[in-house]
Amino acid sequence: MLSGADSDGAIGIKRIKERGGLTVAQEPHEAEHQGMPRAAIATGMVDWILPVKEMPARLIAYQRMEGELRLPPEEGPKPVDPTGHDQEDKEAALRDVLTFLRTRTGRDFSYYKRATVLRRLGRRMQVNGVDNLVGYLALLRSNPGESGALLQDLLISVTNFFRDSDCFAALEALIPELFKDKGHGDAVRIWVAACATGEEAYSIAMLLHEHARKLDAPPVLQIFATDLDGEAINVARNGVYPETIAADVSEERLHRFFTKEHRGYRVRREIRETVLFAVHDLLKDSPFSRLDMVSCRNLLIYLNREAQARALEIFHFGLLPGGRMFLGSSESVDESSPLFTTLDKKHRLFTHWPAPRTSLPVPFSPSALALSLPPAVAATEGPVVAGKAFDQARHGSRSLSEASLTRPVSWGDLHFKLIEKLAPPSLIVNADHDIVHLSESAGRFLQYSGGELTKNLLRAVHPALRIELRAALYRAGQAGCMTESGPVRVDIGQEQTQVTLRVSPAGDAAPDFFLVVFDAKALSASELPQVTPAQGQSEP
Repeated sequence: MLSGADSDGAIGIKRIKERGGLTVAQEPHEAEHQGMPRAAIATGMVDWILPVKEMPARLIAYQRMEGELRLPPEEGPKPVDPTGHDQEDKEAALRDVLTFLRTRTGRDFSYYKRATVLRRLGRRMQVNGVDNLVGYLALLRSNPGESGALLQDLLISVTNFFRDSDCFAALEALIPELFKDKGHGDAVRIWVAACATGEEAYSIAMLLHEHARKLDAPPVLQIFATDLDGEAINVARNGVYPETIAADVSEERLHRFFTKEHRGYRVRREIRETVLFAVHDLLKDSPFSRLDMVSCRNLLIYLNREAQARALEIFHFGLLPGGRMFLGSSESVDESSPLFTTLDKKHRLFTHWPAPRTSLPVPFSPSALALSLPPAVAATEGPVVAGKAFDQARHGSRSLSEASLTRPVSWGDLHFKLIEKLAPPSLIVNADHDIVHLSESAGRFLQYSGGELTKNLLRAVHPALRIELRAALYRAGQAGCMTESGPVRVDIGQEQTQVTLRVSPAGDAAPDFFLVVFDAKALSASELPQVTPAQGQSEP
């Protein structure tokens, strides 16, 4: 990007960066017209900011470096070379780089496709003029900013409004179905996973608002937009985008949903208030639930097969029966999937397949609930009330032998899930009282409102339970044994419930962790407070 006016080229910068290319901007102070290089730099996706006279030599060195990079093979480790030039050192260096990145940023890329990780690493090595991973690791340790730059390259937080316009046209045709049988007091709930800088979430919000305006009593619109990239989330929350979005957003929508500012266009408040943005790890953090639609575009293509399957299981858990899933143009679902059926293959629209619950012929004791759960079932309930089991089997009344051929989980995982169905609602917290796992029905005792999402149980738990729970956690930590608190009367939905809290230290199985059990009993009419004629209200 050289001298020029306005913000031409900013969109092209993003497309090049997304494809793994190199982006260079002229030093603005030497440019006759600073608009174009400054707009490019403002995207956060420029690799070099250089005087023009330095560009040719740097470009030649960058191109030459590509053939000199010493990286492990993309297809995986190979046998030791008899000449002594084996891959062990490269593999060790790769592990060290990813471990350092995880330690510095908290982000784990072990579930990304190996080839994707190596290509992005190689690009950063080229940009910095380093030809081996050991040298690059030294650069990471000495240059604090490089960890962030590598993270940005791996996350690939690039998107735009109404990306793949034909796909969004197909989605727009389905929007009325999301409002079916919903009225005032109901909610249309959508999760936009891997939302990057927010354009996709706002695009969907516009479609929802356009349809809602046609209704006499529209439901509440709720969009949960999440991403690993904290900087991208901040951009999304701010809701300010360059003038170049006019290439993707119609003039009518620009006028209706944006206000013009000197920096570009700002999303209007009515749209921003529809979307809750949060930093969130799709594969590790608690998912959302009771969703009418999930949109996850251009993330799955970067994940390995195991992680892709895990993501689809999470989406299936979060969606209501018949809910929609919207994927990217290069992503799809296996036709034999027990979780989703294809609605529109060309435009990547899928429908939740409501699998029947698996029955258990013999009861299990609630005390059998394990404290250390396998990773495959480490997140079954989201931060919003859930209505069904996670990854339910689809076998129905088929024979055991038939089920074993197509079951979506191992028998061990199935065992844990069935135990969770019969056990009281419960969750596990760490020493800081952050939730690390919830059982299937524990989410109904949590309440979330607008603002930053939190894992802290004492902030998320129903307010009526907060004081008793704090006391029980404190006593369990001090005494090192199970403590009980309550019962407490709590309104859960339309039902009055009496809840007794039990907190047990995990002990040697998981030091500094606690099991919190919600022993809930629905109150009968005779047990409810009676309305007095004088007051006309129930006693507290």
